[in-house]
Amino acid sequence: MKMIAADGITGNIGSLDMLPDNRIEDGDMAIVKSGTYTYMYRLNANSGETPSLPSIVRPDDTPSSLKRWLLQGLYTKNIKATSLNVSSITSDSDITIDKDIVMSGSVSMTQPISFNAVDEAPFTVVSPTLVSNLNAELFDGKQSTDYLVNISGNESLVYGTNSVLIGLPTSQPNTTYAVYVSILNVTDAVPSIYGHVISERHMDSFAVRFSGVIDSSNYVMQWTIFQDN
Repeated sequence: MKMIAADGITGNIGSLDMLPDNRIEDGDMAIVKSGTYTYMYRLNANSGETPSLPSIVRPDDTPSSLKRWLLQGLYTKNIKATSLNVSSITSDSDITIDKDIVMSGSVSMTQPISFNAVDEAPFTVVSPTLVSNLNAELFDGKQSTDYLVNISGNESLVYGTNSVLIGLPTSQPNTTYAVYVSILNVTDAVPSIYGHVISERHMDSFAVRFSGVIDSSNYVMQWTIFQDN
């Protein structure tokens, strides 16, 4: 299993649907930044379900493929809603909904929940919250709600280098944030495969060191940081 970062769900270079079919495998995970929201997807290699955005995404380069990116969770810092329409919610504890839509307790969403956000296009949550094995794989045993999606971006890697320093646009309150990195090259016929390690982590920057020297100018590093609440 590998973690991939994508810039948008569809329609541009680097978006989720543009990831080549022959380079994604069953169980791969993808973090997708689109507008003010961040989406989490898992690849099912034998799904074959009818594409339905944003819940089900098919690789664009192979229309006959059975592979589908299935939405696992949707995150945003704040949702200020003018209306909240709920068909059905069951819970074994109290649910509190205030102006920032805060839910407490263990919630099972048996129907989609639709939000009409102020000054934003409506969106719909159609997947359950992240399951426990996904939390274990991605968040070192923490719940997804232990993190706030904070910052993501793309960085072109420089030919002949073996590391990169990423400056964060806003200083973080601490250096305990988690960093997820994916290296993309959809131009070269046979791109190299690089391992990487986060070699420095500061409140205003972090550094990534690669297992070898970057051998082309066509590599882009897509990154996302998750900051503790």
